[in-house]
This record gives sequence, structure tokens and C-alpha cells, in this order.
Amino acid sequence: AGFDLSAIFPAGAYNKHAKIAERKELHIEAPNDNTLAMVVANTAALWEPFIRHIKSSSEGAELLASDDPLDDYTRAIFKRLLDLVAPD
Repeated sequence: AGFDLSAIFPAGAYNKHAKIAERKELHIEAPNDNTLAMVVANTAALWEPFIRHIKSSSEGAELLASDDPLDDYTRAIFKRLLDLVAPD
């Protein structure tokens, strides 16, 4: 899917970081400090899978019609991932 950078870390450590601690709106909601959180990012490696998805998937036309195709692509990819690892 092109998201080639990631890191896992304890949510509590993030929330207590000096630059985050006082900014409650940036805190990660978690049941305890040891709950793992993950940040996912991308490099230019994102573009090839994104363009391939736009051209070849049934969602491609919908994505191109949206106000932010890349945001919608990202949401769709992560929804599928979450459905796989944490189904309702």
C-alpha cells in the first residue's frame, strides 16, 4: 500500500513527553501507559501503489472524485487493516 515507515511505542511514554504532556489534545487515549501505539508514515514509495490503486480498483473513480483522494485512500487501507487485525 506504500506506507513504508512505522514505529511502535508505549502510549504513556508519548503522553508524558515534555513537548506533549501539557497538550492534552495531542494525547493518545489508551487504557494504560503500557498500551502500544503506532505511527505510520510514507516516503515517495507511496505513489506507485496509490496510482496503481486509482487506475485498477473499483474504488479508483470514487477516490478521484473526492476532495482528497490520498486521505480517502489512506483511510480505506487502514480500515481494511484494522478489520483484519481487530474485527468487530
